[in-house]
Amino acid sequence: MVEINNRTDYDLDLKNLKSLAERAATEKAKLSVAFLEAPEIKKLNERYRDSKGPTDVLSFEGEDDFLGEVLISPEVVEKQADKHGLSFKKEIERVLVHGILHLIGYEHKTEDGKKAMKKKEKELLSG
Repeated sequence: MVEINNRTDYDLDLKNLKSLAERAATEKAKLSVAFLEAPEIKKLNERYRDSKGPTDVLSFEGEDDFLGEVLISPEVVEKQADKHGLSFKKEIERVLVHGILHLIGYEHKTEDGKKAMKKKEKELLSG
């Protein structure tokens, strides 16, 4: 079960994002996804990751049958998409999948980890 909460003014396709999250989060039954304003995610990024400024996505692991929580700032994602010449829709989908993959054990600290994560992202985003 995926619960999605949009706490922004962005008009997001929540039905599509929920479906994508359900596909990506096959490991455990429950996942929470929240879309937050940039100042809110900035505070969380600084508090929990000791990193300055807003970020696109934060993932927090859960316990037992709760996979965890993925927090996304559409404002940051939009700026990121514009900077790289990508569509907002595709980038927010990628960021959502990326956050979920962290919760199920994917990391990008090594070259092999990066490759595995990118491969899984592509697989999930292609349907």
